[in-house]
Amino acid sequence: MKDPIKELCDLLSESGATLKFGLRAQGHIPTIERMLDDGASWDAIGKAIGWHPPTAKLWYERELQRSLDEKRKAQNEHDQ
Repeated sequence: MKDPIKELCDLLSESGATLKFGLRAQGHIPTIERMLDDGASWDAIGKAIGWHPPTAKLWYERELQRSLDEKRKAQNEHDQ
């Protein structure tokens, strides 16, 4: 029996296609922020970006935390 994951990876590699994971990598952050500013629900946001709504919310929250951590680190390095 063939491994479907390996087959998919081989096809992607042969085609030269790039597979991107994450809201930022897929370019969804501006859309999410605009929709949140407009009062959209996570159900609407998920539908608009093609993600499962609770997963989109979780990944967005992680992205916000990562961004905050990077800013704090840069500020701490600047202050030293």
